[in-house]
Amino acid sequence: MPWAYPWLTWSPVRPHRSCHAEARWRKARTRRPGRGTDWTHAWRSTPGTPSGWSATPTSSLPPSTPAFDARLRRSPDVVDPVALAVAARQVAGCPSGPLGALADVLERFGLYLTAVDEAAEGASLLLKGFGVAVISGQVPPGRRRWTAAHELGHHLMQDEYHSDAGVAAGRDEREQLIDRFVEEFLLPEADVRRVWSDGERDGQASRAIMIALSASYRMSWSAVVNRARRLGLITPEEGRREKADTPVRGDFLATYGSQPTPDLEVGTTGTQWRQAALAAWSRGDVTAPRTVELLYGALTERELPGRALGECLP
Repeated sequence: MPWAYPWLTWSPVRPHRSCHAEARWRKARTRRPGRGTDWTHAWRSTPGTPSGWSATPTSSLPPSTPAFDARLRRSPDVVDPVALAVAARQVAGCPSGPLGALADVLERFGLYLTAVDEAAEGASLLLKGFGVAVISGQVPPGRRRWTAAHELGHHLMQDEYHSDAGVAAGRDEREQLIDRFVEEFLLPEADVRRVWSDGERDGQASRAIMIALSASYRMSWSAVVNRARRLGLITPEEGRREKADTPVRGDFLATYGSQPTPDLEVGTTGTQWRQAALAAWSRGDVTAPRTVELLYGALTERELPGRALGECLP
C-alpha cells in the first residue's frame, strides 16, 4: 500500500517523548570501526521532538505523531528521487528558486538538525516519523547544505539510522538515489535551464552563469558544475576544466555582486527548535544550563528571557 512522509504544523504543548532513549539504545551503531568521529555525544544532545512541542494532528492521528501530506505519497518499492524532490519543495512552500536556511526548511518535515564541530559529514536517526540529524560544521558551506539535504533524503525515505561516515569510500545505489534527490531539491532542473537561458540571452559565458547559480542557491562550485554537465549544458571537458578552476571571492563579487551567504555554521538550529527550547525554559521544564545546551550556545544564561517561576512550580 502507498505510504506517506510527514510534514508538520506545530503548537506549543506539554513535552512528549524525545529521541534520547532511542539514541542511547543505538549507541553501538553510532560509531563505525576505524573511524575517528563518534556521533553518540551529538545524539545525546539532540532530542528528536523538541521539548515542549508536538505535531498538531490533522486527522485521528495520536498526539505527537506527524501529519501526512499526500504530495509525498509513494509506493514502498519504487522511489523516483526527482519526483520526491519536486513534491518536497511543494510541501516546503518553495516550488522554485533558492531555498532559505535549511535548518528551518528541514523542520517542515519533522527533521531537526544542528551543525557540530566534528570532521565526519553527517548522520541521522528516525523515530516515529520524527528525525534528528547532525552534520559537520567544519566543511565548506556549500557542502554543509548538500549534506543537510542528503539527510533529508534519508528521512523522507524513512531510513531509521544513517551515517555518512565512510560513505565516500563506496557509494551504493541508495546513496546515489539520494544524491539525485539532493541535486533536484537544492537546484531544480527547471531553475537551472531558466537561469541558463536568461544568461545566454544576455551574452553571459557559461562560467558566469554557474557562478551566479552557486552564489544564489548557495551550492558548492563542484555541485553546480556537475549539475550543468549532467543536464548537457556544458561538455565533460568543460566540466573538468571548470572544476579545476574554483572561483575566488573576487569572481563572486565581480559576477554576482556578493559572496554566497554561509549557512549551517557550527551550533545552527532551526527556528522551531529554538522556540521549543525557550518555551520549555519559560515553563520551568528545563534548567538554564540545559536550555543553553539545547540552543548550542546561541544564548548565555544571562540572556535567557524572564519567566514567572511561581507559575512553574507545583
